[in-house]
Amino acid sequence: MLLLGHVADEIVVTFDEATRVETVTMTADTLAMLAPIDADGDGELTQADLDARAEALKLGVWEQAKLSPCTRSRERASIEPGFVALTAKYECPPGGELSQEFKWLMVLPSNYRVIFGNQVAKGDSRTVHLTRSPPKAAEPDVQSLVVWGLVGGAIATVVGFGLVRRLRK
Repeated sequence: MLLLGHVADEIVVTFDEATRVETVTMTADTLAMLAPIDADGDGELTQADLDARAEALKLGVWEQAKLSPCTRSRERASIEPGFVALTAKYECPPGGELSQEFKWLMVLPSNYRVIFGNQVAKGDSRTVHLTRSPPKAAEPDVQSLVVWGLVGGAIATVVGFGLVRRLRK
């Protein structure tokens, strides 16, 4: 079940803030230590195995590495050249810090580590923190401001003409 192209004792995690998608990559052998993924028991990992073991992946991988204070959905697993890629979509409150404890490190051999950006989780240091920028204030839409300015001006003109007519009578 060994796939070439990924360092066996490293799990790489990325989080795309724009899409709020987390990607976890590891070898098939590493994944097999976290969840029973060979659905048909033939020793060959296929996409069908991963699809059939979606619930086991949720329990063995995603539930053991919750990204807080977010909610997770749309978990997927795919076989890539040399590794398995697991992805999930997150809904997180705006701004603030996110943290993730990789409980997998309690069951994997002691040489394993998780690389998350410029942070490394290993041994007893299983938690990483992601400090996010506060949400940007919405910039005014200049085109909308101009349109509303023109509409307001037109309304003021109509009201003004109406008042002048009344005063003349």
